[in-house]
Amino acid sequence: MCIRDRVRTHLQSKYDLTGDVVGPYADEGEVLQGDILHRLVRWTPTGYEWEADPKHLRSIISTYKENLKPYTTPGTKEINHSYWDTAVVKDKKVITTYRSRVQTAMYLSPDLPTIQFSAKELARHNSKPTEGALNGMKHLAGYLMNYGRLIHHFPWYTDTGTYDMV
Repeated sequence: MCIRDRVRTHLQSKYDLTGDVVGPYADEGEVLQGDILHRLVRWTPTGYEWEADPKHLRSIISTYKENLKPYTTPGTKEINHSYWDTAVVKDKKVITTYRSRVQTAMYLSPDLPTIQFSAKELARHNSKPTEGALNGMKHLAGYLMNYGRLIHHFPWYTDTGTYDMV
């Protein structure tokens, strides 16, 4: 029994495993692409690939698609907070949508490190969103539209046979 089968047997003895196993062995029930916590995982001959589910990116972009300009940075260069301290939004639907999209950005932030700071700054205004915060969310949507997808690649470990003590 190979190590892969031993690991699978051990995990099945302790947990109720559901879903697909991502790997190269289709004849043993493995698939080349799977979904883990709404993140896409792919097996490739050079290693595993991991990316945020594009539907979350599309949800932010589609919300603010009207007059959306592409940006090269995820946030603005406002040093003081007077930019954010504008009129508080009163429309409940706009507030609910803003909060939902901020939480989507927070969910995406581990997979897209470039938006982490912007998502955190936008989340500061969840209790009372302002017009400046809405503009910041639109700016982030424009960045995501321009940025595209980020695919993390985890190459296979290759044993070189030499080890250096550090």
